[in-house]
Amino acid sequence: MHGLFLLVSALPLLPFIHPRMASEYHGATVKWQLEPPGFLALNYGYGTPLTTLLAQIVYGAVLGGFLQVTQ
Repeated sequence: MHGLFLLVSALPLLPFIHPRMASEYHGATVKWQLEPPGFLALNYGYGTPLTTLLAQIVYGAVLGGFLQVTQ
């Protein structure tokens, strides 16, 4: 759930927060050098959503494994 929230809601809002990221409506310039991630961060490549979700799953499994060991 966290990975889906990140890809769908948080990353598209990043251009409004990051001072050097271009918006969806204006391309990268000398001042705004980073391209916006877009929906599901697809502007960074087709593997980005898959890698992000996979990393979130691995992180949750590792964290859950440590939690189970300590109880």
